[in-house]
Amino acid sequence: MLEFKKKSACIIGLGKIGFSYNSSSKFKIKSHYKALKKSKYFNLVAGIDHKRNKKFNKFNLPIFKNIKILSKNFNPYLLIISVPTKYHLEVFNDAIKYLKTKIILFEKPLTNNYVDAKMIVNLFKKKKIYLFFNYIRN
Repeated sequence: MLEFKKKSACIIGLGKIGFSYNSSSKFKIKSHYKALKKSKYFNLVAGIDHKRNKKFNKFNLPIFKNIKILSKNFNPYLLIISVPTKYHLEVFNDAIKYLKTKIILFEKPLTNNYVDAKMIVNLFKKKKIYLFFNYIRN
């Protein structure tokens, strides 16, 4: 039987949807952290948060202040961007500058305006990165 090697993943933004909705829950998957921890395909290797979420530290995963610092240690296959929408373009630009990630998942919406959204989509095509959005309906 072939063994599948899990791909590395990183979460940028360790707030509610990125991490804390499930930091103590053992049941439903409500955060990117929990989804990655239960995944057969991805291995969470690090987190990025400018506040350095102390609860995340208890899971013995490295936490970095920004993408540039992360890039010196990791180059994740999957990058989840779960920061406020107004920072999506800035974070995305840093991601493509410092990393060679293959998949980026954004929390919705992609941006606050059409021009930025068009620019991001064009860069995805140019860099041959897969683009996904998280959209949950209860």
